[in-house]
Amino acid sequence: MTDQADLVGAQQAFAAGDYLRAQQLALSHLRKVPTSLPAQGVLANASNALQNFAQAMAALEVLHTALPRDAAIQKALAMACNNRGSQLYHAGDLDGAAVLYERATQLDDAQVLAWTNLAACAALRRKHELAVVCYRRLLAFNAQDIDAAIGLAKALRALGQEQEADAALDAIATTAGDGALALEFERIGAPERAAAIFATGDPHFGSKAHALMAQMQEACGNFIGARRNFTCIAQHAGGDARTLFRAERDAALAMPAIFTSPEDLAAARTDYARRMQQFLDDWPPTRLASRGVGLDDLSHPRLRVAYQGGDDLPLARSYGAWLAASASHVSPNITSQHAARPIRRVGLVSARWTQSTIAAYFGTWPGALRADGLEIYLYSYSKHEDIVSRGIAAQVDHAARLPDDLASAAHQLRADQLDLLIYPEIGLDGSPEVLAALRLAPRQWAAWGHPVTTGLPTIDCYLSVATMEPANAQDDYAEPLALLPGIGTQFPRAPQAVPAARESLGLPAGGALYLVPHPPVKLHPDTDEVIAGILRRDRAARVVFIDDEIPALTRLHRRRIENRLATVGIEYGQNLFWLPRQSTDGFRALIASADIVIDALHFSGGATTLDTLAQNTPIVTVEGRYMRGRQTAAMLRMLELPDLICADANAAAARAVEIAQNTDERARLHARLIERTPLLFEQTEPLRALCALVREASAAS
Repeated sequence: MTDQADLVGAQQAFAAGDYLRAQQLALSHLRKVPTSLPAQGVLANASNALQNFAQAMAALEVLHTALPRDAAIQKALAMACNNRGSQLYHAGDLDGAAVLYERATQLDDAQVLAWTNLAACAALRRKHELAVVCYRRLLAFNAQDIDAAIGLAKALRALGQEQEADAALDAIATTAGDGALALEFERIGAPERAAAIFATGDPHFGSKAHALMAQMQEACGNFIGARRNFTCIAQHAGGDARTLFRAERDAALAMPAIFTSPEDLAAARTDYARRMQQFLDDWPPTRLASRGVGLDDLSHPRLRVAYQGGDDLPLARSYGAWLAASASHVSPNITSQHAARPIRRVGLVSARWTQSTIAAYFGTWPGALRADGLEIYLYSYSKHEDIVSRGIAAQVDHAARLPDDLASAAHQLRADQLDLLIYPEIGLDGSPEVLAALRLAPRQWAAWGHPVTTGLPTIDCYLSVATMEPANAQDDYAEPLALLPGIGTQFPRAPQAVPAARESLGLPAGGALYLVPHPPVKLHPDTDEVIAGILRRDRAARVVFIDDEIPALTRLHRRRIENRLATVGIEYGQNLFWLPRQSTDGFRALIASADIVIDALHFSGGATTLDTLAQNTPIVTVEGRYMRGRQTAAMLRMLELPDLICADANAAAARAVEIAQNTDERARLHARLIERTPLLFEQTEPLRALCALVREASAAS
């Protein structure tokens, strides 16, 4: 063919709908005539049709450079950037997607789709200022855009601009009623407004909308509303057995998020145990198999139970035995058949390999095991990836995202013929727990990412930390316990932060700063007694809490602690402060600015405590009965600071005030932390111990 013939052939192929042929001929022509704009046009159009948006972008960039005033080319380039951004978004590359979405809005300021995508991406990346800009632009296009108004309110609230956030919702609520708007009112702690929208009787508020509302109500601590809706859904399920099962499951396993008092917690826990057992009795595994219930229907996270400070073993054993039997009954052909053999192939399954506590704790495990001569498979349940997850994936032989449906995920795990399957955080998310309830490898281990027994008969070993467990630790676990030294892992030390200025945080000058850095759902009512004790001793104290991701939970927690202080006659008007959730750097700067950090009782800090100690900021704790309430105490003992471990809430309050009001004592503790904290970080002994445990298990086969 001549040079011109390639171009003509490309144009004809495109007109005939043969886009691959058109793309190939256009590229062939451009290799011979690199300056051919008509060929770039065919290449761009054919690549768009083939959804090869990266190629389309490249061609359109050439055309835009050559013809910068051509509005059609500019709009086409903007759309290609948006489409390529969406491909990156769905592949989990949020940073790359954001760059392209922003480029699309710069090229075509009126492209609503690009603004919508950039807003969603900004929200997921916690770029709240950018999200505000995007949502305001979308509302300029359409003042009745309910999703944009909700997004704007969420972003403003994340920035601490509560009044502006409420105004954004009020503006749209006066003109529209929508299920999404009702969910947002529930989320921010305005259940009466949510109920008013649902009471309109809008016909599109069907059973799915009511199920979403029930799930939102449970997440927001509206326990009564959630159970009422779940029960209503069950009553109207008719012959739909799966809907009936899920509704009865959710009603039985619903749990309040914030308790008003220790007595309220104890009563709720007793009621939960009763409801759970009744549900297990009503839905034996044999019934599930005959009603079409699948593995996905079994997924239900139960992490809140662990925050309550009680003995979870009986509950975990009952539920774990039922879950394992149920999973086996509904998917009888998935169980691995190959016998135990020397361990050569190891898989690790998590929904949290992206930047998170789980990744910080266990992200070094895959590389250490691979360096010990094992073939490593890394499985992710997250739809997104980031620099952290990509870094972990780079350490292994095989990295894969598991399919969304659990049956396919289980088949993939079984097909890979793993010798050992490790689940770092069973209980935090429903899906990995269901997979762990199946026998997908001859050896299956769990770790303390969610530090409570799984109760699953399919878990052969529970990996925990010797320094953090009580003497009778095995009594707390259904699984055989194996203990690692140190803090159990090689944890990276956070960089030293510059302390945040009080005025930048919106806090008044003067008074010692007592920081409680844990989310409200983890703050047991007993922690309130520490705060009360501090305010009795230090009337100028500034006690700072962090907002929950769900504003309704912050409001419930605030109401509880204010009621408690009022009950014991303590004034608190200038003493209590709630700050918006911080970025990682902002959180560390806040810790560095605190005079003293207060640990959560019964579910102590792990990564939060390590962040605190990395900033050389002292922390007081009360050692709990179970491992989940002993992590901070273990770290302080390793640092030879047992005087920061207190006998009870009153002693913790007294010690916190002593430190906060004594400059010399803070200086002493600061110096000790500078000297000793390297003992906690970047230690390789726990990883060597992990590899030794694997070798021992392999030799025993």
